[in-house]
Amino acid sequence: WQIGVPGETKAVVVAADPVDGGAVVGGSTTGDLAAENQNELTDAWLARYSRGGELEWAVQFGTASVDSVTGAVVASDQRVFVTGTTGGGLGVESTPDLDVFVACFNVTGDLQWLSQFGNSSDAGIQRATGLAMALGEDAVLVAGQTDGNF
Repeated sequence: WQIGVPGETKAVVVAADPVDGGAVVGGSTTGDLAAENQNELTDAWLARYSRGGELEWAVQFGTASVDSVTGAVVASDQRVFVTGTTGGGLGVESTPDLDVFVACFNVTGDLQWLSQFGNSSDAGIQRATGLAMALGEDAVLVAGQTDGNF
């Protein structure tokens, strides 16, 4: 299977669904993959495919800056947790540079919640590089880097 639109679309993360064998794929795009691109830069995107490779849903979200999904995990109840990097405010006030976000989508691709965090340093770039589900599925763990202090 393939997903793509005019412009540059990167798939940088894939996560298997432990229930039905489907998969979630995410990354960044400069095109209109699942919604109108918010800028000339990149928007984050996330898509769910069935075990047979059929597209079930796709979402695209972003700010006036660069945005990308960089980690994903699917819970046993089929909620999808993602992490990524944003250069703007995804519904919340942002810091001067890149921030990390963590979001939860339900089984049909609807956003359930989103948290964004960073630091107030002008040189404080935060990047999320990985995501894992905690044992018992009561928390998600995020790995990444920061150029500032928390």
